[in-house]
Amino acid sequence: MRKTVKAGVLAAGALFFLASCQTQSTETQPVSSSTAGESSTLETSSPKVEESRQDTASEVPHDVNELFAKAVDMYRATFPDSDITSVSYDISRVADKYEIEGVDDETEYSLSLFADTFDIKEMEQESLDDDERGGVKRSQEKLDMAKLLPVQEVINLAEAEVGKGQQVEWEVTKDDGLTVWEVDIRLDNNSVEVTIDNDSKRLIEVDR
Repeated sequence: MRKTVKAGVLAAGALFFLASCQTQSTETQPVSSSTAGESSTLETSSPKVEESRQDTASEVPHDVNELFAKAVDMYRATFPDSDITSVSYDISRVADKYEIEGVDDETEYSLSLFADTFDIKEMEQESLDDDERGGVKRSQEKLDMAKLLPVQEVINLAEAEVGKGQQVEWEVTKDDGLTVWEVDIRLDNNSVEVTIDNDSKRLIEVDR
């Protein structure tokens, strides 16, 4: 009888041990599943992380506004007693350049700068015609520099209309009393010119 009881106890203990092991094994599976779920969540969210990085990169301000200001300062230092009538940025296979034109009561001026170094490429001045002197041309064509839109904002307005381009040229000048921007955007093999009113930000024309 004692042997039978011991055997029964051992058998019961073995069954309890096996059941306990199965319970522990069953309880550990959700942990493994949870770990896999976290990994899957990270993989799912990884594109968002990349998007966030791209957004952060796109938030880094472009320096076109500062470069514009530097070009203007260079002109003012060269021809301090004149008013600016136009500023442009031109792309060339040789070298990109800024060109600033201006006028005083008797003379019109032009300053061309290499865009990468701001070294002077060319500098010109020419006497005005008789009917342009005495401040006539100056009052008609001078730009109110304090009221100009930032260059990057103008480019954004143009690209919102026609799409983002590989290369962008622009010019700001007076046209029939209006201060206008002409933005030339190169899309693949095509070039699109967008004209924008500086004061109202209104789209005037799209020339495809």
